[in-house]
Amino acid sequence: MVATGFTTKTGLTSDPTAFLQPETIPTAVPPQAPVESPAEESRRLVADPTPVEQVWEPTPEERQQFVSLLTCGKKSKVIDVMGHSVGIESLNTDDDLHVGVFTKEYLGTEAYARAVQLANSAAAIRTIDGSLVYTPLSPNETKNAIFDAKVEKLSQYHPAVITEIYREVLLLDSEFVKLAIKLGKLKG
Repeated sequence: MVATGFTTKTGLTSDPTAFLQPETIPTAVPPQAPVESPAEESRRLVADPTPVEQVWEPTPEERQQFVSLLTCGKKSKVIDVMGHSVGIESLNTDDDLHVGVFTKEYLGTEAYARAVQLANSAAAIRTIDGSLVYTPLSPNETKNAIFDAKVEKLSQYHPAVITEIYREVLLLDSEFVKLAIKLGKLKG
């Protein structure tokens, strides 16, 4: 049987390289250069473990804000207003009602917005430069009288000061809302 080309008379193919030396056997595909791996990929492989989530833990001060429904939401801080330290506290429902009663006579006037700022500031403010804004004359003095005295004192301040205090009072409430959402106490 004589091989002619790649097929024999039997129809089977014969390998012409079977009798060649290994170094002379032609290769079908030339060797390729090594593939460089790309620098750090940003995608995550499926087999990689999931990154560990950091668990947020509230501080003791933040926990304290939810101890009782009576004090829930009460926040206080000292702010700087034009070089003076001013102690403020978030408003409770009673304070809110005082604001409503005070601003009622200004409703529908151009002074209404300023009355709201003044009343909210008077209800929230506790100290200026470490001293009480108003010291009650007796332990029997009503909350209405204390509020009215604070409004009277703050009404002598310039509008820029009242506006700054008012903004900070609003921030106190928003800080509490953010905390309550973080703790899952409020829906975000």
